[in-house]
Amino acid sequence: MNEKLYRDILDSAAGDSLSRNTNLWPKISAQVEKKSFMLSLRLRPMVLLLIAVLVLLALSGAVYAIGQSLGYIPGIGLVDQNAPLRILAEPVGLTRDGVTVKVEEAVISADKTVIKFSMEGVSQYANPQDLTKCDDRSTGMSLPDGSHLNMIAGYGLDGWASGYEARYTFDPVPSGVNDATFIPPCLQGYMPNANPEDWKLALHFIPAPSQMTVMPVIEVTPSLQAANQNPLTLEKVIETDNGYILAGAFNLPNLPPNEKVLQFGQPPSITDASGQDVPFTFADYKLDLPAEKTPAGGFLWAFDLDGKQFDWPLTITVNSVAVQFSGAQAQFEFDAGPNSTDGQIWENLNIHFELAGHPVQALNVIRTPAGYQFNFVSDDSTVFNSVDISIGDSMQGLTGMNGLDSFGSEAKFAGAVPSGRMTVLLSHPVILESGNWQTQWKPERDPTLSTPTAASQSAPQTCLTADSWKAAFANPQPIPTDLPGRIFLQPKLDDPNPAIYVANPDGSNKQEVGRGWKFQFVSTSPDGAQALFSQEDGLYIMNLATGDKRRIPDSLPGDFGALWSPGGTRIAFLRVESPTSYPSIYMINADGTGLQKATDETGDYYLRGWLPDDSALFFAELTRAGYTLKKLELSSGTISDFFAPKGGNVDAITPDGKGVVFSERIDETNQGLYIAHLDGSNRRLIASASLSSESWSFGQTKLSPDGKWLAIVIYATTANQTDESVTLLNLATCQIVPLSYKDNLLAWTP
Repeated sequence: MNEKLYRDILDSAAGDSLSRNTNLWPKISAQVEKKSFMLSLRLRPMVLLLIAVLVLLALSGAVYAIGQSLGYIPGIGLVDQNAPLRILAEPVGLTRDGVTVKVEEAVISADKTVIKFSMEGVSQYANPQDLTKCDDRSTGMSLPDGSHLNMIAGYGLDGWASGYEARYTFDPVPSGVNDATFIPPCLQGYMPNANPEDWKLALHFIPAPSQMTVMPVIEVTPSLQAANQNPLTLEKVIETDNGYILAGAFNLPNLPPNEKVLQFGQPPSITDASGQDVPFTFADYKLDLPAEKTPAGGFLWAFDLDGKQFDWPLTITVNSVAVQFSGAQAQFEFDAGPNSTDGQIWENLNIHFELAGHPVQALNVIRTPAGYQFNFVSDDSTVFNSVDISIGDSMQGLTGMNGLDSFGSEAKFAGAVPSGRMTVLLSHPVILESGNWQTQWKPERDPTLSTPTAASQSAPQTCLTADSWKAAFANPQPIPTDLPGRIFLQPKLDDPNPAIYVANPDGSNKQEVGRGWKFQFVSTSPDGAQALFSQEDGLYIMNLATGDKRRIPDSLPGDFGALWSPGGTRIAFLRVESPTSYPSIYMINADGTGLQKATDETGDYYLRGWLPDDSALFFAELTRAGYTLKKLELSSGTISDFFAPKGGNVDAITPDGKGVVFSERIDETNQGLYIAHLDGSNRRLIASASLSSESWSFGQTKLSPDGKWLAIVIYATTANQTDESVTLLNLATCQIVPLSYKDNLLAWTP
């Protein structure tokens, strides 16, 4: 399930029993998708307001009207303009103990105060085991008279290796009061009393400039009959520079008192009149939802459409929603014996019960260091998305789905883990309920919007899709005999001393060349005769013909990610210099001499390739923008940035040093694999997969030494079993060659 949706479900599920300001997702994870915002408000000519009125057509039984007071500010959300807007006079920052908190933007409207801020430099503080000890209960806005504003909502907008960005919404600062103190939360996901706390930033507000305009919000009023018959309703439309934001509600008003619809169960789909998918992303956070009033029987939603020219009308389809049964409970007895031990497993339990009217069976129980992990299966294939579990005074653990109809939940204990007979209580289940809810929308009477864009009509073929792979898999062609180089493989076994194999690219002539190589990084000399890898005490070079290996002098335990230069004279690698620091890039000659630190900078680095003349090194860094491709000029030490794939990663540099293979989020429901120039231009989509379906997707990739082929790990799910295999893709001809081996693919070398 999409991480954002799952987080929202957890937050909604706990909303009835926890303080509204409690953050159930305290660690803002390092997300690779950058949610960019316009920090300065855009000017929009008033003619756009008139165009918006003319081009919007009501759905059958719906009426469109320009909201008189409601507007949209990118990065801030929906604002009520019944009172003059006020903005932050200038950004305000504060640095303490290496951590910088900066309020970058703030807006006061008639109905709320929105603060957008960032925290940078937090990576130096070690994560605790228990993340619940640091929440945002102390976050606030205080006024000069000592009063405090009520906090309405908080969103984690973006996360990266060394920090994160968030937006908090409070009640409006009263008219006539232009100063306030913002009290940011403690560092999210980190232990209190171990990092800077008790932040206070003085903010000063000024009237918004008179020339500033706000995007108009088109309010959609469905007919009473349509609202009663369809729980999926469109309520607001916002035209943006790049497309439209559609916002609405999903509302089931006649639910029993103990049931509550929380969120989409699976990401919805948007299709045009010809059935083609329409790119979109979730935009709840852009509109500051659900800070807006949430319907009693449902939730609010918003989608940001990428583009303005489609084959109209567009159809929004929802296939499932997550419903919480707050009154449902089930309990059973479990006997752990007199002396349970960590790792112990109990199977064949013969425990059956009903939860929210659905039959459930306990498959097994696993003793963990902190408690017991219970794994269940629903006998009627019901998908339990979340279930609270408790044993006496144990801490409740939220459920994780193990498959389409199985789930697990761990009961943790603050003190000693008990043994013996105990009563297990399951409660507050969240179940995915299937349906087929749809609504449609289109603008009106603009002939330029009646057909798809020329770009979409002439878009080049995507080589690898679920359909093209299945066709190639069902009708396999002979494996090319001229595939260059060799591949390094590692079996998918739980082996503390794993074997490494070298083989032909088709998997034949497989030979073991070593054991115990760490970090799964392998590089070879340009002639393919020697392999470079990591072991416990440093970097090693092995002669693949004889098996002789030698440790590189001055390498240290933990050195990893080494890459041999194309000229064969130099080796680049990563070194972590302290437990709380990120890696540094080091260089050493292939003969073990000349060790030097290539740059004084550190970061969440991943080496990706060289220029053919050994003059520069390419690497990816996980930053605020996501994984950013960078180049290090070795002669000068200059680092230059190229581009950051949105919601993806940089996979490899082409052997000629002119191109890059990378993954990027196409939209909220589709992931793409591209090849492009180093700056991300002239990109070509070579593979795509749906993020909303786990039946087929792609993983890691490796370029052939000549740059003509790409090896791609494919994940295919059938009968609840996921198989992994490697497929070769010819980048010039789109030839697809599924292979049979299922080992980890470590490298494709000369």
